[in-house]
Formats: sequence, C-alpha cells, structure tokens
Amino acid sequence: MDLIRKTNGWSCILEAFAMAMGTTTEELIREIGHDGSLVLDETLHDPLGRRGFHVQELIQAAIHAGKSVTPFELIPAILLPSGGTLPIRDIGRGVIFNHLVASSRGVLTGRSRSTPHAVAFDRGKVYDSAGYVYDFSFLNCEQRGFFAQCAWLVA
Repeated sequence: MDLIRKTNGWSCILEAFAMAMGTTTEELIREIGHDGSLVLDETLHDPLGRRGFHVQELIQAAIHAGKSVTPFELIPAILLPSGGTLPIRDIGRGVIFNHLVASSRGVLTGRSRSTPHAVAFDRGKVYDSAGYVYDFSFLNCEQRGFFAQCAWLVA
C-alpha cells in the first residue's frame, strides 16, 4: 500500500479508501461526483462545517470498482428500547478486531481528539494521510491521537 498524504482537513476517509482500494483520490472524486469541500455550516470550525464524505458513498464506489466492504465494530452493541446497550460478546479489548487488522486490508474509522478521522490499514500497518505509517496497536493509534471504532475490510 502506498501512503496518500492529505490535501485538506475533510478528506481523510476518501484518502483512506483510495489507499485501501489501490486507486487515487482523483478517481474516487470522479466516481462520487464531488470533492467534499462544500461549506454547509459556516458556524462550525473547519472541517466540521464541510460536506465531506459519507462512508456509504465510498462503499458504493468500491462496489463499482468490483470490491466488497465489510464493517467490523470494535465494540458492537444492541441498542435497547430503554436507551441502554447490550454489548455483543465481550472477549477482551478487540482480539478479533486486532486479528482482522493484522490479516486484511481496509479502513479504520474513529475519532481524533477533535473530529472524526479515518486511516487505511494493510496487514497490520496503518497508513494515515496525515503522514504517518506505523504498526497497528491501540496504543500506537492513541499516541497519534486516533481512537479506532470500526474496521471496514476492503477485498
């Protein structure tokens, strides 16, 4: 996998999917039909006020390119009618999640310290368009201010 460096503050998920799919951000922008830059709310600080990209747009682009995308949540849970949650099979801090990141390719979505964030991964290596390539571990991600929540396997 080749690292794609970010060009702005709202395209990390676009860049992550481009890396995971082995394509370019320009090709994905052509396929999706916009560059995510439209300002929707001027009262929010950049990049939160921008349109950005929805993961569904990127999944559709992947399908069109002959790829499949499968989500795997770090902490899956059922939302109860009371508003509480019921965790699904707690087997420790992400044992299956770790295995999937170590053995496949895709995109991790989650949060930075202040905004949503996404990075690509390939068999245990993380490719962050902010300019980082490092071995995956929760500690390594968190030391860089990234808190993973979902692995999107791209095959």
